[in-house]
Amino acid sequence: MELLSRYIDETFDLNNCNNYNLSIQFALDGFSFAIFDPVVKKIIVASEYSFVATAPIVLKNSIQSIINNESFLLSSFKKVKAYFSNNKITLAPKALADVSMKNILHDFSHQTERDDALFIKPIDNELIVVFSLPKIVKEILDKFYPNIEYYSSLCPVYNYSKNLSVSGRVLCISVSGHNIMLFVKQGSKIEAYNSFFIQNETDALYYILNLIGNFNDNLKTEVLLLGKVNRADSLIYMLKNYFEKIRFAEYASDYNISYLLMNESQHRYVELFELLLCE
Repeated sequence: MELLSRYIDETFDLNNCNNYNLSIQFALDGFSFAIFDPVVKKIIVASEYSFVATAPIVLKNSIQSIINNESFLLSSFKKVKAYFSNNKITLAPKALADVSMKNILHDFSHQTERDDALFIKPIDNELIVVFSLPKIVKEILDKFYPNIEYYSSLCPVYNYSKNLSVSGRVLCISVSGHNIMLFVKQGSKIEAYNSFFIQNETDALYYILNLIGNFNDNLKTEVLLLGKVNRADSLIYMLKNYFEKIRFAEYASDYNISYLLMNESQHRYVELFELLLCE
């Protein structure tokens, strides 16, 4: 396990955690969290850990170890929101928003494992999202945070896209370890969504071009990059051969950022911070 980054603003008060909101992002390759002060609308703590979890029990043990070793994560928070970065996500019409339907909808696209915890949430006025995470991980997070709310990894990206000043089509690409999420939107309409397991950047490019090939004007599509992708990655140079407009996501205007984070690669943290604004 490796601590990749830690930022703690001097305004953070350990005795005031019950008035703060906590955002958690976890995957088989890491765990990140952020603490938000809703009074001044400011991100005051952000941290990221890297590890390799080969199974849900390893992921659970890694998360438990991090929380036990981060004193402020043992505090009680006003709100706690978390999402698991994986590809077990399904979009469906809101008319199917029935708890009894979540197993059927999840099985339609993904194989539901015996240890999967399933969730169903509205994502806009017309669509719902069905997603899952390992029960063993949910149980340990529930133990630490009885008021925790779970979201899909699509939710913060969709929330962020609502405030984009883009007149045409936008393709949001979020990379997290061996998972890539592709989300296409034009105006307020969701046009396409999918997520895949990738071995390398060639895999990523294949899935991107295959998805966007369903639209005639793909060269005019603006590409927005989020997550664990670096500006110098070969994927960026590959994309420039196919798209005219490529940019990295930046912090939203709905919250303030500690000065400690201003020199950090913003697109790496946008989803973690945007989760704090999801409803």
